[in-house]
Amino acid sequence: MTSPAAARINPWIIVGLCFLTLAIVLSARQSVAIMTGEWVRTLGWSRTFIGTGQSMVLITIAIVAPITGHYVDRHGLRTLLSCGLLTVAAGLASFAIYPGAVVYILGYGLLGGLGFAASNDHVISAAVARVFQQRRGLAIGIASSGGTAGQFIAVPLLTASLGYFSWRWSLLAAAAACIALAITIWIVLAPI
Repeated sequence: MTSPAAARINPWIIVGLCFLTLAIVLSARQSVAIMTGEWVRTLGWSRTFIGTGQSMVLITIAIVAPITGHYVDRHGLRTLLSCGLLTVAAGLASFAIYPGAVVYILGYGLLGGLGFAASNDHVISAAVARVFQQRRGLAIGIASSGGTAGQFIAVPLLTASLGYFSWRWSLLAAAAACIALAITIWIVLAPI
């Protein structure tokens, strides 16, 4: 059921914000694959250890996804996506600033995983379904396509950033993009 507050915003704006969220968040999650070789060389970590951090993210998402799904049903999109994006930013920035093994597991793996769970496909689908009565499948499809189509732009930008700057600056740029989008969502979705 569409809320009166949601009716004040063009629902396609919500779809666009959801598309951007998945593009940025899933590209940030994909950044580990891009940076693995650099971390092996500069931090002396094994690929197995780096994979452990990525596994921690996936385990955290699996555990927290039902909770975030429940939260979006009860409280809506604005708070969940904004907090999720800020949490992803905190996980990325903490590791970029303090690149230690513990910070990688706890900052990127656990904290980042919480943010990834709060701004993932299931949250996007549930939120978009709430504001569309017709063309719901199209709207959810477009919003969800940010997870793959958005990466055609974001992942090459991360890769180029890695080539011109350090991996730390690349992660900080991804964190900054998350913060900017969180602020945008907080402002644009204020009535929801």
